[in-house]
Amino acid sequence: MRKQLRSAMVIASSLAVLVSSVILPVSAGASQEDTVPVVAEASDISTAQEWNMALENDSLPEQVVEGSEVEMSGNVVAGVPFDFVQLQILDETGEVEAEKALTCQDLQFDLSRFNEYPLFEGLDPGDKTMRVAGGKGTQTADLYISPLEVKPLVDASDVSIPSSVAQYGALDLVGTLESEEDLTSVSLAIYDENRMEAYLSIACEGQAFDLSQFNGQIDTSLIPVGDKTMKITATTVTEQKVVYEDSLEVLEAVPSELALDGFTAPAADYVKGADYSFAGTVSSNYPVQSVTMTIQDADGNVDFQKSLDGGDVSFDLAQFNEYFVISSLPSGDKTITIDAADALGSQTLAQEAFAVNTPADQSALAISGLEMPSTHQKGKGRALKGEITSNYLIQWVNVDILNASGEVETGKKIEVGATSFSLSNIDPYIAFSKLSAGQKTLVVTAADEGTEKQLFSQEFTVEEPVVAYSSGSSSSSSGGNSDSLPPVSSGTGAQAMISVAASQIGYHEASNGYTKYGDWYGMPTANWCTIFVAWCADQAGVLGTAIPNTGSTTACMSWFQQRGRYFSKGSGDPQPGDICFMKFDSSSRPCSHVALVEYTSGGKVYTIEGNNADQVIRRSYTFGSARIVGYGRPAY
Repeated sequence: MRKQLRSAMVIASSLAVLVSSVILPVSAGASQEDTVPVVAEASDISTAQEWNMALENDSLPEQVVEGSEVEMSGNVVAGVPFDFVQLQILDETGEVEAEKALTCQDLQFDLSRFNEYPLFEGLDPGDKTMRVAGGKGTQTADLYISPLEVKPLVDASDVSIPSSVAQYGALDLVGTLESEEDLTSVSLAIYDENRMEAYLSIACEGQAFDLSQFNGQIDTSLIPVGDKTMKITATTVTEQKVVYEDSLEVLEAVPSELALDGFTAPAADYVKGADYSFAGTVSSNYPVQSVTMTIQDADGNVDFQKSLDGGDVSFDLAQFNEYFVISSLPSGDKTITIDAADALGSQTLAQEAFAVNTPADQSALAISGLEMPSTHQKGKGRALKGEITSNYLIQWVNVDILNASGEVETGKKIEVGATSFSLSNIDPYIAFSKLSAGQKTLVVTAADEGTEKQLFSQEFTVEEPVVAYSSGSSSSSSGGNSDSLPPVSSGTGAQAMISVAASQIGYHEASNGYTKYGDWYGMPTANWCTIFVAWCADQAGVLGTAIPNTGSTTACMSWFQQRGRYFSKGSGDPQPGDICFMKFDSSSRPCSHVALVEYTSGGKVYTIEGNNADQVIRRSYTFGSARIVGYGRPAY
């Protein structure tokens, strides 16, 4: 802590010799009037008392940051006029690093006058002593002697940097630069007497920088053998500063010590589903650049191959567990090979044989979540729900609906190649709505690598629907456009249509235009707004009766017109379940898009539509929207 004169006589006496013969130089920016070209004699403790000289309301620093400006304040006061005030900063050996003396021929001196001079900006970091003295003639009187810590702008004291590195070897830097200001970048340069041989700058934010970010980034193979200089430069928001500079010896490359430790291949009789994970360490005296794992079958076909980047002198094989599960391998004889590369080249570190076994008695092939009611109404759709799982790879899944004679009325077989399969993937191909009346059997069969078996078999009856007749008059069947509103159907098909469509919201077509609706229709990548409506009708059991089986927007419109169930926009309000015909282009076609009306509210019609923004989505339009042409009213 700072010690003023009246409590620091011993320290003041010890400095007497150091300041007894110091010539006070003219500092940069000083005028001749301010400069005191006198020789300061040894401090005289009694003199300060005799002059009644002291500091008053002073604010002097105890800690400063390297290169920063310092604001001082306070006054030197005395009982008699005095000639000058002297400020000195001394290093740990007592050598003067900075000093300034300013004239004063009065009873008071303002310490802020020293703020005009860069006394602190050129100080080296470290522990200092700050001294303030008043002077009269050739005599000085110490007023203030106190420790002063000069903190580095960027502190590199916590870093460890090698003095040598082998060609192709890793330059291993340890430690963190701590800055008093925000850093913007840190650079590393290696150079000889004539030229720079390596350079890397890394942008950064904040007041700390981990030097390990340079590790693995400097290609030492390009640096010639010999004595070099390495320099680390930090750039803050205000200045650029070299924080480290020392010699670096680049040695000749030594042979690679690339090796693999702790690796155990899968058991020679590995049973799929058993616990196994990759473990072991690839190491070298040079940075490991990459490690490649390859698993091949007996014919040399690659079942799995993955290459991962290194960068350090060791590499943990457990990283491969993120990309591969051994139970996903097909059964059979295998060979696992581990190749690694460091700066000096690549080597095969391991090559071992094993077998993947899939005994049938250990297969866990099973089905869950599938239910089938004992009766089903003819013409209605039904969604298949459930999941097939196994500890082995599922090879295929087959779903059939058989009639009483055992003949397949509808069915589909799908190749799988995974350990789980959702029946929703096969659902679009199973046409419940097209089943004839009578006794049926739903059969689900699957095969994995270990076994093939029937997972589900249940009988059900397809019953003829009970037809409800409306007492109202039927609409005209004269065909063509109609401005009279077709009657609202009293059936439940409208709600079934809406429910099916709503369940598909969020479905996106694939990047190649594929949709499951187009696949169901036989045109997998076709435009599918009308196909989507037909698919929903099939699932709801109203395809061909209330909704036409067509993928054409204009053919769909004509179908309703021919049955007198089409009405133009403005001739009546749409109802839930209606088909909305729209036109988005300037072609001569009467319409270019269709949608299913979900509901209406506040003069708006709310729709569910396919192939809008490549997905199934909800939209809304005003009744008078220029996009709407008219509506078809299905006879649900």
